Amino acid sequence: MCDSTVIYICIFFIFALTGIALYFAKRSTYFRRLSETDQMTLLLNYRGLCRNIEKLFKQETPFSVAILDIDNFRNFNLHGYKLGDAVLKEFAALLCNTFYEDALIARFRLGDEFVIVFPNTEFEQAENKIKKFREICCNFKFNSIAGFSVHTISFSEGIVELNAETNSIDSLFSEAEKSLKDNKAKKTFAS
Repeated sequence: MCDSTVIYICIFFIFALTGIALYFAKRSTYFRRLSETDQMTLLLNYRGLCRNIEKLFKQETPFSVAILDIDNFRNFNLHGYKLGDAVLKEFAALLCNTFYEDALIARFRLGDEFVIVFPNTEFEQAENKIKKFREICCNFKFNSIAGFSVHTISFSEGIVELNAETNSIDSLFSEAEKSLKDNKAKKTFAS
């Protein structure tokens, strides 16, 4: 009688400990996801982006990175940060709807820049995908700016492919930002 009681108590404690462990594992996953998500756009944030790029490095997966910067975003914020936030959310949703299958999408730091990581994609392929997205963006009617004379949003991009020179997260972002800066300068000069 005493032995069976001890066995039942041990089984109870095993189930209780298992339940507690599962609860904390679930909470841990929730908090990790929360710490890697941009609250406004619900995209990956910088931390989540870096974590996913590290996985690609470990798996030795080739990829390309594009940084997109919304052109003249300051004009939206001048009409109110609420409008700027709405533009960011709508742009992020368009990115997700366009690249939902074959890319990692993140808000880059805290501004109006977004990063798209294209696994198993060479530079030219990434460039073509961004060109197609530019067409989609030009033809998309953004609800957030319906009251403006212009109903589309344009962006500048910087694209880089993983190679011997860009073999770290810092070097990837540095090269992509340099390309972005050069493309923005070309647009400003052409205007």
